[in-house]
Amino acid sequence: KGKRITLGPNEFYIDAQLPLAEVTKYKYVFNSVNEAAKHLTNGTEKLPMVLNIAPYVYWIDDPDDTTVRVPKPGNSSPFGLEIKCEWLKFYGLSDDAQNVVLASNRGQTMGAKGNFTMFKISGQGTSAENITFGNYCNIDLEYPLNPELNRKKRGSAIVQAQLVFCDGDKLFARNTRFVSRLNLCPFIGGKRTLFDRCHFECTDDALNGTAIYLNCSFDFYSGKPFWGTSGTGAVFLNCDINSFTRGEQYFTKSHGQVAVLDTRITSKTVTYLGWRDIP
Repeated sequence: KGKRITLGPNEFYIDAQLPLAEVTKYKYVFNSVNEAAKHLTNGTEKLPMVLNIAPYVYWIDDPDDTTVRVPKPGNSSPFGLEIKCEWLKFYGLSDDAQNVVLASNRGQTMGAKGNFTMFKISGQGTSAENITFGNYCNIDLEYPLNPELNRKKRGSAIVQAQLVFCDGDKLFARNTRFVSRLNLCPFIGGKRTLFDRCHFECTDDALNGTAIYLNCSFDFYSGKPFWGTSGTGAVFLNCDINSFTRGEQYFTKSHGQVAVLDTRITSKTVTYLGWRDIP
């Protein structure tokens, strides 16, 4: 689009279609997210550490590796990639978030012992734009740009298959897709999170309970997308929720406040909508 990106210590380019012989010529060019993560520099709010990612499917955890992932000592979940970086930004080089996919396909008892989580990111200000974070343990990966990169789900039994743990403040995502089923975990753990024009697909215990969801869309496949919403609570502003739940659709399983404003909820199967089943 005529925009020039000057690479440097805080500005990387990642393109999986580049051969290794090509990327080794350039200090700030990589063909995998995992390799780029080894060379990060802490960013700031004004000058973040940016990963400019070309369209492709980037497997954060090797789906063909038959080794079962287990948690490290002291952790309850195994992680695909652990990153420590202040003000890290994932930036997809496409207006369509479906074109830049960061993927894994493991979950509890399916390739992992514990609730497998694709990313654990430590640092303030983690953000994403024009990206899909997907755990394809229980859903098929369909990549229209190159169907050769499609992959069938690992199994049909719905297990805990998680995406991103964070521990910082001021988390942000715009035009970003978060797709899995049970325990989606989109930027879970941060103090405050804003999602702008993002899309979510999930079942239970899935969404970030300390977040504002602005102009977002949701596919709910079961009745309790939040475990709880303590702290700031969760706010839906001008969102579209499409529910495939049969019977009652609730928001939380345990506790916490939820605000739903100017939001449209549609379903052919839901008979009742409420805050939680046992107040």
